[in-house]
Amino acid sequence: MSEWQYDAFLSYSYAVDGPALAPAVQSGLSRLAKPWYRPHALSIFRDQTGLEASPGLGAAIEAALRKSRFFILMASPESAKSIWVGREVQYWRENREQATFLIVLTSGTINWDESRNDFDWNATNALPEQLSGWFEAEPLWVNLTWARNETQLSVRHSRFRSELATLAAPVHGKPKEALDSEDVRLHRAAVRARQGAVGALAILTVIAMVLGLTAAKQQSEAEEQRDRSLSRELAARSENIGDNDPALARLLSLAAWNVSETPQARAGMVRTAALPSRDVLRLGKSAESATYSRDGERSAVVADGKAFISDGSKYRQLDATRVRTVAFNPDASVLALTTGEGEIRLWRTASSEWIGTALRIGGPRTEKIGGLAFHPDGRTLAVGLPGTEVVLVDATSGARIRGWGIGSDPFDDDIRPGSAVLFNPDGTTLMTASTDGTIRFWDPATGAAQGDPINAHVVVDSADLSPALALANDGRTLVSAGFEGTLRFWDLAGRTPIGAPVSGYTREDRALVAPSLAVHPDSSLVATGSQDGTIRLWHTGTRQAVGPPLAGHTRPVTSVAFSPDGRTLASTSTDGTVRHWDISAHHEIARPLSGFSGPVYSLLFNESGHTLVAGGDNGGALYSDKGNYTCQNTGFMLCSANPGKLVGPNLVQLFPDADEGPESLIERGPTVRFIDVGKREERSALRTGVISAVTSLAAGPDRKIAIAGIRLHPSRTDDNQGGVLLWDPESGRSLGNLVGTDEIRAAVFTSDGALVTGQRAVRGGEPNPAWWNVANHTRTGGKQLEEAVYAIASQPGGKLLATGGSEGVVRLWDGDTEHRLTGHSGAIGAVAFSPDGTLLASAGEDGVVRIWDVASRTPSGEQLIGHTGPVYSVAFSPDGRLLATGSGDSSVRIWDLATRGQVSPGHLQHTAPVRAVRFSPDGRTLASGGDDSAVRLWDIGYAVDVEKTLCEQAGRSLSREEWAQYVPDASYQQVC
Repeated sequence: MSEWQYDAFLSYSYAVDGPALAPAVQSGLSRLAKPWYRPHALSIFRDQTGLEASPGLGAAIEAALRKSRFFILMASPESAKSIWVGREVQYWRENREQATFLIVLTSGTINWDESRNDFDWNATNALPEQLSGWFEAEPLWVNLTWARNETQLSVRHSRFRSELATLAAPVHGKPKEALDSEDVRLHRAAVRARQGAVGALAILTVIAMVLGLTAAKQQSEAEEQRDRSLSRELAARSENIGDNDPALARLLSLAAWNVSETPQARAGMVRTAALPSRDVLRLGKSAESATYSRDGERSAVVADGKAFISDGSKYRQLDATRVRTVAFNPDASVLALTTGEGEIRLWRTASSEWIGTALRIGGPRTEKIGGLAFHPDGRTLAVGLPGTEVVLVDATSGARIRGWGIGSDPFDDDIRPGSAVLFNPDGTTLMTASTDGTIRFWDPATGAAQGDPINAHVVVDSADLSPALALANDGRTLVSAGFEGTLRFWDLAGRTPIGAPVSGYTREDRALVAPSLAVHPDSSLVATGSQDGTIRLWHTGTRQAVGPPLAGHTRPVTSVAFSPDGRTLASTSTDGTVRHWDISAHHEIARPLSGFSGPVYSLLFNESGHTLVAGGDNGGALYSDKGNYTCQNTGFMLCSANPGKLVGPNLVQLFPDADEGPESLIERGPTVRFIDVGKREERSALRTGVISAVTSLAAGPDRKIAIAGIRLHPSRTDDNQGGVLLWDPESGRSLGNLVGTDEIRAAVFTSDGALVTGQRAVRGGEPNPAWWNVANHTRTGGKQLEEAVYAIASQPGGKLLATGGSEGVVRLWDGDTEHRLTGHSGAIGAVAFSPDGTLLASAGEDGVVRIWDVASRTPSGEQLIGHTGPVYSVAFSPDGRLLATGSGDSSVRIWDLATRGQVSPGHLQHTAPVRAVRFSPDGRTLASGGDDSAVRLWDIGYAVDVEKTLCEQAGRSLSREEWAQYVPDASYQQVC
């Protein structure tokens, strides 16, 4: 079999040649000299007719190029500017011979310079720059510039046929004259054949009409395919740009959707809306620092030695030069700055004027002034001078109050930069950090030392910088970032280290860029800037990294600052940019909803979405005189805290002692909590008594809730039962209890109001799953499965029921009829129907999420692959477009079902396996809970009205210049 699938690859500009001329050339080459018994004389690849819809368009184009014998470039100024045409030409130049490259001029000019054996690029505007210097002699090209105004182009058009014959001759391997003669001979034969078929003219006329309609339809489909291809390319480009230029990435994703509403374009919009980077502002060649006022109404930036201030709108430059540092006083009425001339200047923000004259603090190497900090009362300003001195300045007049030495520099006093300075919350202590690696404490009223210094960071001879200091808002924890690349936490009361030094942010340059550090307003996060251009976030309590680094800067980060509301992080870099990051998801990781003392297994929103019900293992501890041993959650096997007590993350110590008697139950806390979603706080809690661990929550008719889980056996201390508590949340009272013989792991209400439960095991012939009448609390029937049933789902508005369990088979029940869906390689712990009931998602031990077509009971599309651990929970979004999953790899992921790709950022994480995920009714919040005793509320409102969100995030639309650069093959459109 020949390796060639196509005789020629046709490359052209969609905008100018796509509608008419390119199809005419393709059709003409296919028909010229075509025998009647062949479908076409030449097989020509044109991406609107030879390319199927595919998310990997680039790979498909490359495959077509590889399988084509010749390359035909339809040259025009527009194609010369097209990045796609340029890529195709470059591929051919790198992989094929010059003789197989043919040119059709459709507009513009081509001039060959014989003296240089190259095109005259000063006079040639129709060829891409990739052809420069490739040809040793003038290549074959034909001129079809006249054809732009022709409306009837075919092989019977004499001039058009002549040009096509010139073009087709090398492809056929025949002289043009022979090819033309062959075409004439075949044409005459066809005429004679037609003359013999006059009797069929009426029928042929009807056929011709049908073919005309078909051709029009094909033309329309070709244009739609062109737009779909362009849409997918733009979506891919948007994703590649990402946080490097978030506004452009978001606008290109909108452009992709405007060109054609492809699944790839919609998934791309959701991905770019979820980018943590909000905007990029370039103020110079190097941005040195950024700071917020305490009320968040103002911000200031230093770039290229200039100071800029903003009141929420555009930045305004102040008339000061060689600015080093800036700081707002507590009420934001004054902005203080230091300069390389050794001056301190004060700017009154309300009246936009300088206060008094500049205070010159003098001294050598004044360009190395260090930190700048206001006293909490706003009347005093502390400044770290070069070397080993700190001064206090009157912030109302600019007058110097006092100064004192703060220790000896281990190297050279007059060239070392000034110390970092920081007041404690009540202003009774001034802290300094110097190039000797120490943190010292001073009485600002007298300048006297307060106790011994802390040897915080290792002294490095090459270090020409002071460590950075930041204080948690509670005033109890001090954080320092050293020039050697470590982050340290200190108990301020005892001035002792909290844990070991933390490493992980890069500090290769120890002489030019000082460490950058900030603490979140609620003290849950610490941000550090790195030499590699990334920002890392750390959990203050665990001192562990939170999520992946924020990447976007191309050079070292010089400063980081949290906004007062804690939602935004600002960063500056020597790349000259100021970036603002949405860190709400990182904050959710660091500060989940509190109050849970054990694993969270189930979540449920009420109808309004204002209340979240969370159930887990927060019950009592049973003491016995038996020996000690421990257990913990392993996969789908849950270790209940009853009997026993939690002694670590998911670790339960069973029968620890006999101090409380051989068999006494102590209730430790509620197993169900009702959370106010808006306020992010507990509204009420429920102790479920003998149900010691809630594994499933189900919403039933009349707003009742079924609370199912593990029930303590009334007489045996070494065994558990299953139980269901029926609860009315409006009245706050119990509606009765249902008792099973083993742990109930799943529960769901059917559309007719019945309750179905699944158990871990079956004992004594008890059905599993079991059907219950909740009105009279009796079991009405069930199935006799000899497996643990871990998951149950009821079809919305339908009669089907799906179960998953230990045998790894999804069972779809239609009354008594069972349909088995196979494919998983381990236990199945999660099943869910789509809101319209047409799809079923299943997942489990193999970490793979499968989507099934309910009607045909067959797989629907590709699997969702990405988790590295078992998947314990799946949930469809209210509109059915997204699927959320929670896994044993401690991650929460959101998937676009149309493309089967992940659209959530990589930092939606827990610190232990995720057992439950649930969308709010409006789709704007995703709740997750897991073995880390945490419930987290992820804001995903951007996915609900993604177009509006993207326009608000970008704050503008694509300009015509940007459109011409990135979307040259389509007419300009306003995307916002």
